[in-house]
Amino acid sequence: MKKFASMIAIALLATSMLVSSCKDDDPAPSKTDLLTAKSWVVSAGEIEYSGQRFPYPAIVQDCDKDDVTTFTKDGKFTTNVGTVLCDTEKNYGGVWQFKENDTILALKEDGETDFDENTITVLTDSKLEIFIEEFNYDVNGTKVKAKTYLIFKTK
Repeated sequence: MKKFASMIAIALLATSMLVSSCKDDDPAPSKTDLLTAKSWVVSAGEIEYSGQRFPYPAIVQDCDKDDVTTFTKDGKFTTNVGTVLCDTEKNYGGVWQFKENDTILALKEDGETDFDENTITVLTDSKLEIFIEEFNYDVNGTKVKAKTYLIFKTK
């Protein structure tokens, strides 16, 4: 009987450990948490047309790829330009905010009066993708609707 009681106790202990280890007590991080957790660098530009995505390096210059942008929870951002400069580029900063249920990332550089609004298409702990524009794009002599995206990765 003692052996049987010990086996039941072990089984109950194992079951409770299994159930408690399977719980996901951590809430999903907010978009603010994802954006402010790490710094971001431009990794690529892409174009989408006819239901497919392709690299589109025309919207990303080499001098952009080493710039590091950091967002803080108090609504500020800074961009530190890297060693490869675009013309007379300097470090800059400003303020940021989410709009429209955290689907728009609005940025206003110091000294500017208006916000630039960017539609977020992807925001994870390692990737930020924003929609740039939609326009008519020439594909082998045929105009098609195209969309461009700027992709950032965490540093």
